[in-house]
Amino acid sequence: MANQRQDWQTEMRQRNELWERQVEQSQQLPEALAVGKVFALTVADGKVLYKVTALRKSQCRVQLVDGGPDHYCDAVLGQGGWFPQRSIEPLVLRHHRLTALFRQR
Repeated sequence: MANQRQDWQTEMRQRNELWERQVEQSQQLPEALAVGKVFALTVADGKVLYKVTALRKSQCRVQLVDGGPDHYCDAVLGQGGWFPQRSIEPLVLRHHRLTALFRQR
């Protein structure tokens, strides 16, 4: 049982480091829809992190970065795919602005 707890703690630490790294890289990019930007969504009793990986004229591809310890994904976005930019852009901008607002200095 102690081993399971240690494994869980290690997994959570790695997930937190992944999120911090992805969010920090995203925040270094302009406040706009761009390749490399991330956004988080609330699902069930957790959060999921998605990343913009490609842009086309009116679409963008997003990819699930992390679904938390329960391996969640959003009901619409799933594991990722191509979606209208007008649907993803508000999620990216919201995440960027909230992160900037509540960032510890």
